[in-house]
Amino acid sequence: MARRQAPVVSSDGTINFDKLEQTLAHAVEADARYKRENDAKFRAVAQKVQTYDEFEGIVKGAHIKPMTEDITKLQLKRSSWETSGRNRARASNGAGSDTAGAEGEEATPCELPTNSLQFSQAWRRFKSDDARYHYVIQVGGQLLLKLFKTDAGQVLGDILLVLDKCFQEDDGRLVLSVVYCLSQTGRFQLAVDFLGDDEAKAGQGVLEKLEACAGGDNAAETLGDDFQAHLAVAKQALGS
Repeated sequence: MARRQAPVVSSDGTINFDKLEQTLAHAVEADARYKRENDAKFRAVAQKVQTYDEFEGIVKGAHIKPMTEDITKLQLKRSSWETSGRNRARASNGAGSDTAGAEGEEATPCELPTNSLQFSQAWRRFKSDDARYHYVIQVGGQLLLKLFKTDAGQVLGDILLVLDKCFQEDDGRLVLSVVYCLSQTGRFQLAVDFLGDDEAKAGQGVLEKLEACAGGDNAAETLGDDFQAHLAVAKQALGS
């Protein structure tokens, strides 16, 4: 049976100030929570989230505040790593287990994303540039165009950096498809204008590598008749 709450004002007119303070505190907290969640809803709409789950996650996380304390000054206790079950299991599996895990990340194919959120989540899950390079090549330009049809600004810079760093000549046609299709997304020129210096430089680096592919022997046979045309469009879109 629920315990009956004491009233703020008793039958004889006496005010219970402790209860009054508690009631006011709850009301203030409820009002603050409403404002936080309402602001979070507006932020989610402004960010053009792709799914309701993402929208709900932003609203539920509205109460989370940024950490203001310098964590280097916190007195943190070191866990007993040497005696932990995880450490013993890792030792029993041998020193090569970490390497095998890294190789597994590179070798394991991923399911193709069905929306931009899934692509971004998979992108963040990969820790190495090589893994991200193979992922974006696997996804391909046509699917990227579908996923980021209205705006590719959130991924353009990262993709250019990875393509420039990990470019493989044999992937020339696939890389051009990625760059060309991204150039067909909405507000692409605005996305280019917001590229950082390193990202813009990477974009020019990718174009230079693609031009080198086009100038190779038997380029027309290996790359296709539309390679030069698509490369010209990509160069113009990236401001080259």
